Amino acid sequence: MSSSTTALRPLRTDWITNHSPVYYGWVMICVSIVAQVMTSPGQTFAVSVFNSYFREAFHLSDSQLTGAYGLGTLLASLFLPLVGALMDKHGIRRTMTGVVICFGFACLVASSAQGLASLFVAFFLLRLLGQGALTLLASNTVAMWFHRRLGIAVGITSVVVVASMGQVPKLIRLMIDQFGWRGAYVGLGLIVWLVMGPVLLIFFRDRPEDIGLAPDGDTPPDAHSLKNNQNAAALQVNFTLGEALQSRAYWIILLVMAVWSMVVTGLVFNVHRLYGIHGYTATDADAALSLLFGCIAATQLLGGILADRVPLRWMVVVSLAGMFLSSVFLLQESGLWLTVSFALFGVSQGLLAPTANTLWPRYFGRAHVGKIRGSAQTAAVAGSSLGPFMMGVNFDMRGNYAISLWVFAAMFVPLIFAALWATPPKTPCENHE
Repeated sequence: MSSSTTALRPLRTDWITNHSPVYYGWVMICVSIVAQVMTSPGQTFAVSVFNSYFREAFHLSDSQLTGAYGLGTLLASLFLPLVGALMDKHGIRRTMTGVVICFGFACLVASSAQGLASLFVAFFLLRLLGQGALTLLASNTVAMWFHRRLGIAVGITSVVVVASMGQVPKLIRLMIDQFGWRGAYVGLGLIVWLVMGPVLLIFFRDRPEDIGLAPDGDTPPDAHSLKNNQNAAALQVNFTLGEALQSRAYWIILLVMAVWSMVVTGLVFNVHRLYGIHGYTATDADAALSLLFGCIAATQLLGGILADRVPLRWMVVVSLAGMFLSSVFLLQESGLWLTVSFALFGVSQGLLAPTANTLWPRYFGRAHVGKIRGSAQTAAVAGSSLGPFMMGVNFDMRGNYAISLWVFAAMFVPLIFAALWATPPKTPCENHE
């Protein structure tokens, strides 16, 4: 659907949007931040806090635990294109409402797990609804409201999200201390419902065009200016999923997301064991996670600013190079190198995350971004299923993570060179000329 078409929709104005003292897109940034933080119960950094309790309660080996987590994540990834299609058809607000309701129940399922099979079901639901569906919808929210300033908007969102998520493991530990791990999962489900319910009911709006606005707070273009305004023309470039699949950039960035997700999920899921084999405590591992999140937060705003000014492929190249080096540093048996590695990985991820979130709508438009990012998110979530399992099997077989870390480092090398060719695709009309 083109911008000119969406401009003709019946406008749904209301008191909230009419009395906003700023462009309502900035309000939607706050909404997106809240939604992304609420994905935490399905994110690896939160699940990893429960790992020792799962092992003890159900007498699991590392291979069993990471296998259940990996398989649940892999199966969850298969449903994300459907979530993207629902978003494109029904809007983010309606789709997110259904996801939030189900996500709260997923936390209750996790609280009632009785063994490996039921834990697998809980992992599947948490990863599908939290790390997959809710993340996809929340990240696409900002892309609906910004285009010219999308990089800085994503950067601001990412900084606050990561800084907030960095406090979640501490909150979960407090909840476990007070209510046990089962009670903590019940509490997380209630928090998701109590926070997201009012946000969706009161503040969420799908698109600026629905309330008579244009992305970035610009004046909505009329029929004449649509033909002459470059920014408005860019907004009309909308690839279908089939057209996106024919572009080189789509496949390169899809592979980047898959490998990036594989490595970071593997490291975060196994961070306590990784530090333990080097003689460090769980507190040291928690500090490493805090350092990782701190570096991500400190770099995301810069990444967002650069995404509006630097060719996005160069941002991807630099980020991947940093992740390669951090994987190599993890092979050094030293607390200093572990610290350096997590810091460098945080900086690299802080550059790559806003770049990736900016790239999809910039390269392929907004009309079908749900389907396009949903298909790419499938690869990312599928990749995240393999990282923890590879490291878990490696540990059970050899008592360390050396082989998996070498594999991680090797996978970044061809991607660094491939990213040089991740240029903006030709528009569909250019492809048919």
